[in-house]
Amino acid sequence: MVLLSTLGYVGAAVLSVGWLCRKMFSRKFGTHDVNDDEDVQGKVVLITGANSGLGKEATFEMAKRGAKVIMASRNLELTQSVVEQVLKMHPSSELTAMKLDLGSLESVREFAKEVQSKFDKIDILINNAGVYAPLRKQMKTAEGYEFNFGVNHVGHFLLTNLLLDLVKAAAPSRIVVVASRLSDKAKLSFDDLMLEKENPETSKIDPYSNSKFANLLFAKELSKRLEGTDVNVYALCPGWVKTDLARYADLTWKQYIIMIPVGFVFMRTPKQGVQTILHCALSRKVRQETGQFYRDCAHWAPKSAVTDEAAQKLWNVSESLSKLK
Repeated sequence: MVLLSTLGYVGAAVLSVGWLCRKMFSRKFGTHDVNDDEDVQGKVVLITGANSGLGKEATFEMAKRGAKVIMASRNLELTQSVVEQVLKMHPSSELTAMKLDLGSLESVREFAKEVQSKFDKIDILINNAGVYAPLRKQMKTAEGYEFNFGVNHVGHFLLTNLLLDLVKAAAPSRIVVVASRLSDKAKLSFDDLMLEKENPETSKIDPYSNSKFANLLFAKELSKRLEGTDVNVYALCPGWVKTDLARYADLTWKQYIIMIPVGFVFMRTPKQGVQTILHCALSRKVRQETGQFYRDCAHWAPKSAVTDEAAQKLWNVSESLSKLK
């Protein structure tokens, strides 16, 4: 009994300390100022990965503000359940659920054609969808590209370019690219973008980090190419958010034991994580800050070298990979 009581006291103390640490750390999470919102009533907002995590939360937020939301995702059945949830809270919402598989360039093209047939403009494009898969799993897209790079970068690259005329038609409009601070760990080589020269069992390269670095390079070059069009481009890190991003990771029980307490303190809820997305998509203060990077609703300077030369080079390669030209 004494041992059980002692363990109980220790457990309670640990939980209390963890809770206090979480409270203290969460104060550093940026919060979007709703008073700074631009009016999106009746505007068209396209969100990729809209059926879960950050995309789902962003859908709720945009619907609450009266936007017409195009919900792009692979799983239409799950997306429809989100539509029903949103309508229960906001009955007058205008939501359009559409199938999009960013791991298939054919799917991206079909999706873009459908959007073009139904809408004459896109006021805000939010490239949110993302996947994480360790290199050892050797997952590929339909075109045979490394899974993380193919979905997170190539798919969104093609999608954005195919829909660019609709975004320009809505100017002043915005394109928001969800990247990650893990881009700081990237080791992107233009000689081996698909990591085919790497040993999948022993490689120290994180393909997800590479794809997020590619997101930053894409946003930088896109902002340059859109100068003078009144289409502004933003890239951001939402922080470490509790989503199903790591569904392909297959963590061991030891990793779970480590992750649970760490995640309890540092992991954000989707509502906390979506704040910087909202800041980039809606804030009047950043209206003319195209080509900038953000984290915690403030400017963010990635440690990775996001140079003009690398951004232009990746763009040229991406045009070939996506069969854009």
